[in-house]
Parts: sequence; C-alpha cells; structure tokens
Amino acid sequence: MALALGAPALFLLPEGALAENGCPAGYEPWRIPVQNQDDCVAIPNYGHAADVPRSPQPAINPTWHSFAAVVVWADSADGDRYVTIEKYLIVDEAVDLARAKALALEKCQRNRGWTNCSIATWTINGSIAIGRDSRGRLRARNDLAPQQAVAGLLERCRTDGQTCSIERTIDSRAQFQ
Repeated sequence: MALALGAPALFLLPEGALAENGCPAGYEPWRIPVQNQDDCVAIPNYGHAADVPRSPQPAINPTWHSFAAVVVWADSADGDRYVTIEKYLIVDEAVDLARAKALALEKCQRNRGWTNCSIATWTINGSIAIGRDSRGRLRARNDLAPQQAVAGLLERCRTDGQTCSIERTIDSRAQFQ
C-alpha cells in the first residue's frame, strides 16, 4: 500500500516491498512492463556499493630498516664457544642495541658448562665474520659487507702469523622494505 503526499509523490513502502513499476527501492526499470527483477537497474548515485567511490589503498612507503648483530664469546671444557643474535630490528638505537646485547648474553648463559660469557663484537647495519685461528681461538671482524668482514679477518690472521678458517658470517645490513 502506498501513501501519496502531494506532488511530487512520495511512496512509503514496507521493507522488502517493490517500488513503483515492480523494482526494489533504489532501482528503476529499464523496460516496461517489468517482467522480473532482471528488468531493473540501479539508480545512479542512490548509494549502491558500485556508486560509492572506493577509497584509494594507502600508499606503501618503503623505508630503510636498521638491524643489529651481536656476538658473545664463552669458555667451555671443549674450547672457545660463541652465540649470536642476528638481524635484530633497531627502532630506537640505544634501547634496541642494549636489548640485543642482553639477549645475546642470556642466550650464552643458558648453555651448560659455558663460562665467562662476554660480548665480543656488535654492529648496526653491518656484517661480522667469525673465524677460528690455528691455535683454536675465536676471532671476529666487523665491516660493511660480509665479503669485507671475511677479507679483514683473514688479513688480520695473516698479520698475526695465524691461519684462520671462517666459521660463520652474519649479514645485518639495513634493508629497504
């Protein structure tokens, strides 16, 4: 049942009822007589999802992320040992570097039989090479890239009259994401 309230006519319909010409609210016929709802099309700017412009996706602005790496030495009955913290995200340099160092020391101290845990070296946005010399002692070298850290460690070993083998390299350079 529709109620006319003067010109132009306003129709109040129960929810789900069909508007004039047999189309649902917000739709109008594209042909008359309307034979089924396929004969109805959305009224432009009525508020249908297709009419509402989509918000643009937020721009993803890549940025540089800084990372730290920490190496901790320890003594054990089996010789020198080490643990590492690698690619530790740095947001606040002082706070996050201190936390990375603390985590590395905790990691070392959890190992049974390891004593004298101490920070051997650390870097922010750099690389570390860890090696062992011909006497079995651990050595480490920091540099900008892994290849440079390895080259620097091997050169230092030669200067000290030692032969060194590289055990590990850590790449904690900044990343653009």
